[in-house]
Amino acid sequence: VFTATSSLASLLQNAGSANMNGVEVEMSVRPTPALRISGNFAYLDASYSSYRDTNALGTVVDVSENRTIPHAPKYQAALNVDLRAFEGSGGDNLHLIFDARHTSSYFLYAYAKTPTADFPLVPPSSSAKAQSLTLLDLQLRYEDIALGKAKAWIGAWTRNLTNTHRKVNGINFGAQFGGLNIANYNEPRTYGVSAGIQW
Repeated sequence: VFTATSSLASLLQNAGSANMNGVEVEMSVRPTPALRISGNFAYLDASYSSYRDTNALGTVVDVSENRTIPHAPKYQAALNVDLRAFEGSGGDNLHLIFDARHTSSYFLYAYAKTPTADFPLVPPSSSAKAQSLTLLDLQLRYEDIALGKAKAWIGAWTRNLTNTHRKVNGINFGAQFGGLNIANYNEPRTYGVSAGIQW
């Protein structure tokens, strides 16, 4: 937690205790021999049950109701679709693979849900928040290509197909640093070719 007024300083705090409850569901189906669909969905409910901090008057109080747990997205989901578009007589096969991943927004630091005058150095949690992010990937992969006793594969791929840009990390240094707020974003769209040999 940043507490500096004129130079960079940080304080390591023990929040006390927290409750995290959730559920995760996974599934995989093969409606045809050439098509496999799999995915998962996760839900997380995270909150502090005890968080003692010292206010501006020097009094230790429990602020668990007004602090956010960092890096705890409420929802996460993923989907994978693998279609075998071609199968050769030598066992070689061509796959079209689609991946989708979603992460809901989450807080980056244990900042205040609602800023209060008794904690003037604690920024609002909304100022240090990662945005919800959905990424789509696509790959065309030619597998099990016979090379003597070995098997080869080659694939052309693109990640972040829609070139989505979202804040995934960062920090708000607070009013004492002139409102300096830095951010890191997810990787932009990338593409390339990969290959390998198995023996």
